[in-house]
Amino acid sequence: MLRPNHIVAAALIASAVAVGALMLWRSTRVNTELPDFVRLERDDVVALLRKRQVLFSSVQQVERTRDAAGLLILGRHDGTLTCAEVSLLTESVRLWPAPSRRVYGGEGGRFYAWLDPTGDTVIFPSGETIALPRFAKFNIDPGGTYFVIGEKRTGTWLGEHGSPGRRQLLSGDLLATEVFADGQRIFVCGNAYRTNGVTGEITSAARCLVAQRSGASFRVVEKHDLPWAAGVVDKHPREDLLLVQGRGDYFGRDLFSYDMKTRRRTRLGPSEAFCFFGPPSHPLSTNRLGVPSRD
Repeated sequence: MLRPNHIVAAALIASAVAVGALMLWRSTRVNTELPDFVRLERDDVVALLRKRQVLFSSVQQVERTRDAAGLLILGRHDGTLTCAEVSLLTESVRLWPAPSRRVYGGEGGRFYAWLDPTGDTVIFPSGETIALPRFAKFNIDPGGTYFVIGEKRTGTWLGEHGSPGRRQLLSGDLLATEVFADGQRIFVCGNAYRTNGVTGEITSAARCLVAQRSGASFRVVEKHDLPWAAGVVDKHPREDLLLVQGRGDYFGRDLFSYDMKTRRRTRLGPSEAFCFFGPPSHPLSTNRLGVPSRD
C-alpha cells in the first residue's frame, strides 16, 4: 500500500513528465512540407543587419516587402530613425531616413504613409491626410494599394491608397489590424467582438474577410472565423494561406499556417516577435536569414 508521501511524489513526477512532453511537442517541427516563413526576435533582426555591416541600436518595426523577398526594418542607426530595406535573397541593404516613429510599407526610398508625431494623423506622400478616431488602428497592404481603419467597437473602413478621402464601411463588428491584396481580392483581418446578451461579457475571435471591388464599392465575398487564434499576421503573396498566431498559454503562442481553401490549420512551431511568409526555396531548418532557428 502506497503511503501518502509516495502518492504525492508519484503525482509530481507524472506532472513533470507531462509538462516536459508538452514542451518537447512545442519545440518540434510538425513536418517538413511547410510553407516558407520567417520568424525573428528583435535581437535576430539586429544580428541580421550586423551581418550586412549595418548597426542598429534598436528595432521598432519590421514588415515584409510586397513579394516577401525582403524586409523593411525601422530602428535607430547612428542615433536617428532609419529604415533599412533588406533583401532575403542577397546581401543587399538600402538605408533611408524615416519621417516618423511609425511608417507603413514602401520601397525604393519611399514610404506608403506615416503617422504624424502625435500618432493621430496619417500622412500620405501626396500631402493628403486622414485624422484617425481615438484608439483606431490603421494599416496599408504590403503592395501599397489599399488601407484599413479599424475603429474600436464601431467597425472597419476600407479605402484605396490613391484616394485617401474615399473609404467604405466594410464591417460593423470587426476591428481590422491588417490588410493584404492578391490580384482582385482584398484580405481584411483583425478581431471580431461579440457581447453576450445575458452576462454582458465581451469576447473576441480572429477573423479574415475577403473583399472584392463591385463597381465603385467593395463587397465581402468570403469570411473566415478563427476562434482558436489571437490574430492573423500575414497572407501569403502567392497562395491562399494565412499566417496565424494562436491564443497562447503559459508556454507562449504557437504559429499556424491556415489554408483558406480547406479551412484547415497546420502548426509551424512557436511564434516570435516578427513573423512573415518568406521567399520560396529556402531550407526550413533555418529561418532563412542565416540565424539559427529556435526550434
